Amino acid sequence: SSSGFGASAQSQQQGFGAFSSSSGAPSTPFGGGTSSGFGGSALGGGGAAPSAGFGSSSSSADKPSSLNPNATPFPPGGARDDDDMAGGGKDGPPSPDKDDGGGGDDQLAALRAKIQEKRKKLQMLKQGDGQQGQQQAQRSPKGRETRRDDATPPARRGGQDEGGSTTPPPRQQQLSNTDLAAKNALRFATNNTDQALRRLLPSDLKERSEAPQARGGDDGDDDDEDDADDDAERNLSRAKSLVGICPSMCPDEELLRREREGDVQLLEITDPGGIHPEGWTLRDTAVKRFRRSAADFKLDIPELVRPPSVLERTCGYLEEWVMERDRQGPDVRWSGQPTDVPPPLDVYQFIWDRTRMIRKDFILQNYVGGGGRCDARAVRCHERIARWHAMCEHNLAHIEEFVTHQSQQNVAELGQTMKTLNSFYDDPLGRSTAGDDGDDDGGRHGCASDVVMGKAPVDFDGTALSNSSGSDDVSGRIIGRRSGGGTAADPGRGTAEPEMRGLYILLTLNNEGGMEVLKYSGRLCVQKPAIFYSKPVQLALSVFQAKKDHNYARFFSLLRSPSTPYLYACVMFKYVESTRKEALSIMSKTYGAKHKTTGEPHFDSYPLANLVHLLCYEDEDEARAACEHYGLTVKGDQVMWRHSKFSEQRDPVKGHIIPLKPRKMTRTIETKAAGATRLSVCRGGVSGEGSTLAGSGDDAAAVAAAAKARAERKKALEDAERKRKEENQKKLLAEARARELAMRAEMEKRRKEEELAARKALAETQRRERLEAERREREEQRRREEEARRAEAARLARQREEEARRQAEVKAARERAEKERLKREEEIRQAEVRRLAEEERIRKAREEEERRIEQVWQEKIAAARKILAWRLWKKRMSKFESKRK
Repeated sequence: SSSGFGASAQSQQQGFGAFSSSSGAPSTPFGGGTSSGFGGSALGGGGAAPSAGFGSSSSSADKPSSLNPNATPFPPGGARDDDDMAGGGKDGPPSPDKDDGGGGDDQLAALRAKIQEKRKKLQMLKQGDGQQGQQQAQRSPKGRETRRDDATPPARRGGQDEGGSTTPPPRQQQLSNTDLAAKNALRFATNNTDQALRRLLPSDLKERSEAPQARGGDDGDDDDEDDADDDAERNLSRAKSLVGICPSMCPDEELLRREREGDVQLLEITDPGGIHPEGWTLRDTAVKRFRRSAADFKLDIPELVRPPSVLERTCGYLEEWVMERDRQGPDVRWSGQPTDVPPPLDVYQFIWDRTRMIRKDFILQNYVGGGGRCDARAVRCHERIARWHAMCEHNLAHIEEFVTHQSQQNVAELGQTMKTLNSFYDDPLGRSTAGDDGDDDGGRHGCASDVVMGKAPVDFDGTALSNSSGSDDVSGRIIGRRSGGGTAADPGRGTAEPEMRGLYILLTLNNEGGMEVLKYSGRLCVQKPAIFYSKPVQLALSVFQAKKDHNYARFFSLLRSPSTPYLYACVMFKYVESTRKEALSIMSKTYGAKHKTTGEPHFDSYPLANLVHLLCYEDEDEARAACEHYGLTVKGDQVMWRHSKFSEQRDPVKGHIIPLKPRKMTRTIETKAAGATRLSVCRGGVSGEGSTLAGSGDDAAAVAAAAKARAERKKALEDAERKRKEENQKKLLAEARARELAMRAEMEKRRKEEELAARKALAETQRRERLEAERREREEQRRREEEARRAEAARLARQREEEARRQAEVKAARERAEKERLKREEEIRQAEVRRLAEEERIRKAREEEERRIEQVWQEKIAAARKILAWRLWKKRMSKFESKRK
């Protein structure tokens, strides 16, 4: 049962409730083992349970042996409610760390005895670990971490109460267990690879991994007595800021726990001699994942927190080994999966999670700007993370799941990163450009290489990206081993404040109706004029002005402009949908409007090709689809405004407006990257001119003074021009008055003459009009008489024609009747002939039958006569014989 957010536990004794042990399955931001994130499944009781989102856990008391898609979501005892998941239900047993004051309950005493026995075993294991036993560091007070990084993305997590229990969101509850397990299987090394994972561990961790239970920072045994002892040993009263001492990208304790639970993501699996160099282990590839503090787990432990140098090295590792993995062809770690290439969204989610923990580690060490720590290393890491988020906003726009679910979270994380950068830049001590570049373990800015390691990445269209250490953009990068920034003489140390300030302005164009941008730029102008007058900030303000003025042509012109950096275009992509909709609405009202006098429409048709260029569509098909979506008529290659009415489609069931998401702007935005890799983008390779004040070689104070001088000269010139215009205006007004008086006198004279001429002309006109009216009346009378005569003649002609037609009809009717009579008579005659012929035939047949019958009777009579004669002869003969005898 879970005892806090992200801390799943295994109850070794029935009734332990919230008591947690390291053999349980802790929650992870990505899911895997017994937890889930990004649409994965949370396994509990040997089966798959619905996911609760980022970092949430729904694990049971037993660790699953494998990702079984056919397993049941909950144990046989029935579905668990939130209280059960949080460490015992309302009727469950209390936590063993709490004293209920009874002291006489046998079961509670037995549980306490077992806890003490377990505590002794853990102490023995801790003492046996020499490396960890020699390092004693101080814990910072609880609650050091800020709340802004403690928020789980709302679109991905389920409901969570204060006790840490999680409830899967409704959408995830609809997913089948098979789909959830399949998604997890794509992102995680499953539990049946424990031996394979153990072989990838470094030698010093293999023995600890084989132990039944290892002591580490992920253990949930934080009882009151141990806390009191640790607090006393570390002297927290004298602690000021936590200092991380973890030397690797992932603490050994977390690595051991994740190895035991099969919670190592595929992107972290080591491939020595293949993808990775020989001799690499999980310690070289595993990266600390995001996790929150909980009642049974603390983040602010020095051994678990990475110092800035390690955090910067982690950023370099993610850029060099992970960031381009989805564009480097087949990956042996994905063999047997539906695709042998890591999905781009999996790479994004992996880096999204790991960079969150990077920022969390900075916050745990009090890197918060004013009132806390601040140096160039923290600034550089946050700038690299900000560039990555800005790049992904457009780079992954072709993935529907990213646009639907991840984009909003991506913008939110970018906003949090930018707020942290603002606090660094506004540090009153100016420490944002201070730092020691000698802590990079032989690298520079945490970079081990200037290129992506492994196969050269290939872009979406099959072209190879620029991945050569000899390319021109390597020396022009802000961050890198051979970059132009970050030297001892360079006050910027690889930081890019102008670029980030401009990105923040672009990100907040719509906040508070634009007031946030005005306040922010006003503070920059007063406090940091060099930054305010830099090219990136001025470009961002130009975009803000175009957006505020609803000048869509200017907005898309800036988007197309070669001087607009790639990252700025990626952030501007966030406003493309709304700006296009606004542009089409304005054009539909403006074009096609009818002229007041002639009624002819202005610009009735508009070429579709011009619309593609104006609004930066990818092709005419996309522009045509947009017009049809908003109810605009397209005929051929022309938009017909007069026959169109702008309207937005609505969902027929819910009634909300259906948005039209823009396609990925490859032709307009992606070409600005000029084939640069994501590594180059994150290190400032395409940030553009003026992205860093240090890059120009001028001192910040000198730049500020020059900017102020330019502003003063500009103001003086404007004042002089305004005075000259005012004097010219006065002269023009005096001359205009004189001309007006002369014109008035001349106009009065002309008016009188015109009135006299008008009266004469009026009289003559009236006379002519009277004569013309009489003439028109006579002509009208003649016309009416002529029309009457013509009408009478036409009437008589019609009568004659009608009579002739009637007579012809009567004659035709008579002829038809006569023909019909003759026809009937002929039919009667024919019928009589046929009747007589039939009677004759019948008579002949009757006579023939009578003759035949008569003949038959005659034959019978003749035969009878012969018989009678024979009989008479015989009788006579018999008499004769008798007489003779």
